[in-house]
Amino acid sequence: MEMKMIGVKFGDDCKHYFCDIDDFLTANIGANLPVNSRVVIDSDGFIEIGTIVSKVEIKNIDELSPAIKKVLRIASIEDEKKAQMLDKKAKDSVFKIRKVADKYSSEMKVVSCVFSLDESKLFVNYTSENRVDFREIVKELAGMFRTRIEMRQIGDRDEARICGGLGPCGKVCCCKEFLNDFAPVSIKMAKNQNLSLNPNKISGICGRLYCCLSFENAHYAETQNLMPKINSTVTCPAGKGTVVYNDLLKRTVSVRINSEKEGLSQVNVYDLDKIEFSKGENTTNSGIKKC
Repeated sequence: MEMKMIGVKFGDDCKHYFCDIDDFLTANIGANLPVNSRVVIDSDGFIEIGTIVSKVEIKNIDELSPAIKKVLRIASIEDEKKAQMLDKKAKDSVFKIRKVADKYSSEMKVVSCVFSLDESKLFVNYTSENRVDFREIVKELAGMFRTRIEMRQIGDRDEARICGGLGPCGKVCCCKEFLNDFAPVSIKMAKNQNLSLNPNKISGICGRLYCCLSFENAHYAETQNLMPKINSTVTCPAGKGTVVYNDLLKRTVSVRINSEKEGLSQVNVYDLDKIEFSKGENTTNSGIKKC
């Protein structure tokens, strides 16, 4: 089934969601919703304000999340004022919620909370290594805030996306700055790129492997298939030699040339197209250069 959708993001989160706009356009024929305009969204009973990040387009709902968000109306000045007030209230409430959570569970870490625009719900985002019985927590919070409480467990990467921070490159974390979804990342990607396999050097502030390892992995994986094996014999302008290192980024090969005089040897660096080797010598082993 196809529906008219727009991309919307919430708060300072870079991730955007596709929202159903069919009912809104039917009730507001000729309405103009340019990018960056603000709209009120119904997220499965949770009312919130979002910012439009993409124009209307046709989407197959079978490819989207089962919980389709709907555009209710264009945000008014009153909506904006209330959203700002609730945002401040939520930030102040996090400390109160953490105190309540610490009283009942030492394993739960409260990350953030969000009030719905009509104040009928309060979402509490938390992380925990194990399953948490938060019935008493919800009971006390419901009495404290006089609203319905919904606890939402999130992962380490989601926590980093919410809190933000700087990566070792000096820039804001990719998940906070521009990533819409988390791509699968594996240790094999670090091996492909000749990176140190020390977890402290290839893990982000979330404690998981850097998301950026996946950005150039396709290039490295493709280039590896073009390079000769480490310790294999190749023919280069200086004669025959042994491969000691492959630079996948520059597409160069370091070759040790053995001299017949006094057993001396030297290492020369050649562009990949300057050497010859059997196709059977190709491998994914490019030599791990420790950083």
